[in-house]
Amino acid sequence: MFDANSEYLSQLKKLDQMKVDQADEKKAAQEQVMHNNGKSSIITRINALHEYVFSNHSAEVIYLAFTLVCFLLEMSVVIIKLFVKKSSYELEQQRIEEIRNIKSKQILRIVAERSAIDKRLGNYGRAAMRAVK
Repeated sequence: MFDANSEYLSQLKKLDQMKVDQADEKKAAQEQVMHNNGKSSIITRINALHEYVFSNHSAEVIYLAFTLVCFLLEMSVVIIKLFVKKSSYELEQQRIEEIRNIKSKQILRIVAERSAIDKRLGNYGRAAMRAVK
């Protein structure tokens, strides 16, 4: 029994050492990647492009023109929507919404009338109305 226990403890120590070694290798690999690719990271490239564009006048003009064209393409849908008459689908949706509002008002009016009648009749009157129906 003692031999099995000592074997277990030695294997546990080996496992712990392997975990430590694996963590060290992972950390070293991450440091190596950062060392090798640090100069070509995306942030560095964006900063270099930004410095180039705003230090060169022709590149700046092209960059701003391209940005303006992209902005206008994105906003063209909104601008067109403002100045074009409503489509048949939008008109249909508007009419459906109006019908819903009218129906809701009718239902609310009926409920208000019933509650006013119930309030006037009281408990005995409501019981009598139920008995008649």
